[in-house]
Amino acid sequence: MIGARARSHRLALAVIGASLAAAVLALLFAVQRQHQHAIEAEQARLATAAQVVEEHMQGVILAVDNLLRQVIEDIQRTSDGQPDDTPHSRRILAEAGRLLPGVGVLFLIDARGYTAASSVKEPLPKTDLADRQYFKDLAFGHEGLHIGRAIQGRVLPANYFTAARALRSGDGGFRGVIVAGIDIAFAERFYNSLDLGPEGIVGVYRTDGTGVVRHPFDERFLSASVPTDVGGMFAAGRLGTLFHASPVDGVERLIAYREIPGLPLYVVVGKTAADILAIWRRETWSMAALAGMFLAVIALLTVVMLRGFRREERIQEALASSNERMNLTLRMVPVTLAELDRELRYTWLVNPLTRIPAEQFLGKTQRDLIGPGGRELDKARREVLRTGKPRRLETALRFADGVIRHVDAIVEPRKNDKGNVVGLRSALIDVTERVHERQELIEAKAAADKASQAKSRFMAAASHDLRQPLQALRLYLEVLAGQLAGRLQTSAIDHAREAMVSVERLLGALLDMSRLEAGLIKPEIREVPMADLVAPVIMDCEAQAAEKGLKLRWRACRRPVSTDPVLFQRILRNLVVNAIRYTRQGGILVGCRRRGRMAHIEVWDTGVGIPADQLPLIFDEFYRTPDAEGACNGGLGLGLSIVQRTAQLLDHALEVRSRPGCGTVFSVALPLVDADALVPSGPVSA
Repeated sequence: MIGARARSHRLALAVIGASLAAAVLALLFAVQRQHQHAIEAEQARLATAAQVVEEHMQGVILAVDNLLRQVIEDIQRTSDGQPDDTPHSRRILAEAGRLLPGVGVLFLIDARGYTAASSVKEPLPKTDLADRQYFKDLAFGHEGLHIGRAIQGRVLPANYFTAARALRSGDGGFRGVIVAGIDIAFAERFYNSLDLGPEGIVGVYRTDGTGVVRHPFDERFLSASVPTDVGGMFAAGRLGTLFHASPVDGVERLIAYREIPGLPLYVVVGKTAADILAIWRRETWSMAALAGMFLAVIALLTVVMLRGFRREERIQEALASSNERMNLTLRMVPVTLAELDRELRYTWLVNPLTRIPAEQFLGKTQRDLIGPGGRELDKARREVLRTGKPRRLETALRFADGVIRHVDAIVEPRKNDKGNVVGLRSALIDVTERVHERQELIEAKAAADKASQAKSRFMAAASHDLRQPLQALRLYLEVLAGQLAGRLQTSAIDHAREAMVSVERLLGALLDMSRLEAGLIKPEIREVPMADLVAPVIMDCEAQAAEKGLKLRWRACRRPVSTDPVLFQRILRNLVVNAIRYTRQGGILVGCRRRGRMAHIEVWDTGVGIPADQLPLIFDEFYRTPDAEGACNGGLGLGLSIVQRTAQLLDHALEVRSRPGCGTVFSVALPLVDADALVPSGPVSA
């Protein structure tokens, strides 16, 4: 037995070692293949991009060369061939410059090296360009087109490279130079379309290593040159790819270079190694993660296998004690577990709900032991025997001693190998306390609802009864005002009237709140033109806004909506009055917007705004938002609470958004009766 286990251990370790070695080798091979594939794919793509740039650059240079030839021919045909600053020369250059938008400037240089004429509208000051390399080369016998390196212009403040030809007399004498200064950024949009990554480059170099074009442009490019070894590679072959650190910014890139046929130029297209290998790195990390997971699984399997051998020796010893512990656990858990035969006789039972010992249940039915008090449970058990489907129910068991136990009963069929139901398994969980607690909660809620309704009825009655003495007090104040003529008496009467109005408003708000809480308000939903809803509210609030010097405007809509007009006007009036109260200057706008099948009535103000931390509180009862100076700006703190409850009663969505110091917008959504486009009829002032 021990030798067999040792051989099993060795075999398991050998399998694990072979699996690990195979996984590591496969990972390394896949990583290397992916790396090589990424480089090769990018080499091919860069070579294609270099060919595209080569063809584009060749076309540009040939077009410029043809233009220079034409200018030379025109000058020699229509004048004595001298590069002079004449209207005729300037016209020739200007017309030629318009033919190629990429050409920055065309200018003539005389035999001494001074600028004679240009394609720009304004005459340029004479500039000495005798030290320019293109002038020296052409003056000392260079024939044909001369492509110059990138330079910073003297004639115009720009960075460009030059394409130049010599002006010669009939006997070959040197008379000057015609130069095209081509803006280095002339093909920037074209180069951006190549998608070379954030640090990719496009360059054009002369065969001597000096730069002609670089995208993106870098000031260091004007003085940089291609290293000798790289220049040698350019000269050794017409095209190719290599990794190379740029002499301009020092960034290493994979570059594809390509000679422009017929021109002493090379095109270079480069992309950084980081951009090229970004996808490869992500895939490598993914493979590494998978390999790590695989190794973790192998390690886990190893641990499991080694422990399994040790555990096997203890299984038999544990079985006996396990059965004993299971029986003890079942006795300690407050759940009655039982097995019954098809006659509903108990064959096994743990933790009976009564004081009757479990042994006395065996061979007997529940009816034999507790009488008819478990009729519903017996019915469920017979249903499971008939259908073979488990059941769960909550029921009450009445025992012979009068005790009632509420149980959560689970009944499952017990089947043989052929699938036939041969008995039942049952679990009874005593939930008597939970049922009592649930009943107490129901009774407590009913009492709370009753108290709330009583409070609402009291508030409604009190508010209504208080209106009568207040009306009488108002009449007495009017009579008293007619009898008193002094300034002090009149002022006192006015203050009393204001106090009376505040009390009436408070009672009105309390009455509205109590009616809403008591559910006494029943909305009458009907189709209403929107203008009929908004116009009366605007007219009622116009005077209040005018007293504060505010403009109250509204933008009418023609579509009808579905709402209770009385309740909605109460919402809108509260919102407009609230906006007037918290607005010192500017105005209030009431408008409507369509969103789908809903019309949103919005109230905009230019008031103090509401801080973000107070937005959740503004709909609370008796909450008043302080104004910009920290003082509560009038009001009772009930208006917005009434607005919210009324909107909920009408099932109208209510929204608010605000910016402190800028103003607030309240929005109420009403369903459109006709879902066609809302057609604003224009702004209408109240």
